[in-house]
Amino acid sequence: MAKWFICENDEVSGPFETEDLERKIESGSLSAQCLIWGQPQNEWHSPSWWRAHLQELITSQHRPKTEKLWHYVINESSFGPIKRQELVETLKDLDEKAEVLVWTDGMTDWQPLFEVEDLIQEIGYSRRQHPRAGLEGQVIIEQDGQSYIGQLKMVSAGGCGFIGSEEVLPGSEVKVTLKSAAFYKEIRAQAEVRYVSKGGFTGIKFSGINQEDKATIINFVRSQNPKKQAAA
Repeated sequence: MAKWFICENDEVSGPFETEDLERKIESGSLSAQCLIWGQPQNEWHSPSWWRAHLQELITSQHRPKTEKLWHYVINESSFGPIKRQELVETLKDLDEKAEVLVWTDGMTDWQPLFEVEDLIQEIGYSRRQHPRAGLEGQVIIEQDGQSYIGQLKMVSAGGCGFIGSEEVLPGSEVKVTLKSAAFYKEIRAQAEVRYVSKGGFTGIKFSGINQEDKATIINFVRSQNPKKQAAA
């Protein structure tokens, strides 16, 4: 079932069910200037566009899609191609997860397992060098004079992950601004887009961030993971 997000006055809300969004439009509670995005879409669109293309979007979501195949490397040995679920089950049983590199279509290069956020969540793996925490808020991505808005899902001292803005491509150098009620200020950084998963999750690695902003993130992550910090 499709889920939808609304961007109005630079604020992202959602997800909403299709019926809920239709009621909002019919009641006039959404302005013509707001934008709507959902997984079947490639970009944000106006409510009028969304209503006109709704049936097409829902139909496209149910079309059979070719499943991406994955490869992984450990101890200089390469394995694959294998399906994602097989990869997850295989990596769950590995003791040397920190040494694993993975690759699938859409990545510009092999990536350390701990940087592929949605994959490590499925595996149940965490890495102490860059502990991470879930984060609600917005991320604004600036690239080549264009700005895109995504919904934050996680953050660490090394980077962040978000959904809702698939315009950026793996390997891109971007500027990011993180806005969240969890921070007392906006966080700004230079960053590199490391991957965009099949599910629309984008992983970004900070390549330049000042110490004050980095400390703000570290303190937030520690506050969300007190037990892990104590164990470390």
